[in-house]
Amino acid sequence: MAAGVLLTGAFHEDGLADTCDGLGGGLTVARKLEIMKDSRVGSYGVVGLLLVLLLKWQALMALGDRAPLALLLMAALSRAMSTSLMGRLPYLTEDALSKSKPLVTQARKKDLFIAVAVAAVPSLLIAPAEALACLATLFVLHEILVVIYRRVLGGYTGDMLGAAQQFSEVVGYLVWVAMGGLWLI
Repeated sequence: MAAGVLLTGAFHEDGLADTCDGLGGGLTVARKLEIMKDSRVGSYGVVGLLLVLLLKWQALMALGDRAPLALLLMAALSRAMSTSLMGRLPYLTEDALSKSKPLVTQARKKDLFIAVAVAAVPSLLIAPAEALACLATLFVLHEILVVIYRRVLGGYTGDMLGAAQQFSEVVGYLVWVAMGGLWLI
């Protein structure tokens, strides 16, 4: 987990904390977006981040020697999850300083499809039942996030993509723990 945080510069974790703060602390769309842009972390962000990190830790501990494979698989699948949201929702932040603006303004549906398809390839390393259960669960989570993001803000921000990545990573681990964990084919 620490290596992942170091490699990404806690980019996705920051997005999770900002999203929790914005969605938990703001009453209007404008206020939610303003809170997400604030560099300070509030109570909702701290609690959300701690809960997700603790769930990840416990799930990986439960997977034992299968944890490295889980980390590899969910690194790909969880990023595909957040990438796929870009094809379903409008981008909200028009700020020229936005970290994700160059990516989202250039992404086309074909590019998004290719990214998701390539990320699903590592699921071939595990038993078909587990791969199907994980992919189906992530699809349901994707649809839930589309509904929530659309209703609450009308689209997505880069922070919300980071939150989606973190949510899907932990959900993937929990699915595999529930199924008995990542049997190799």
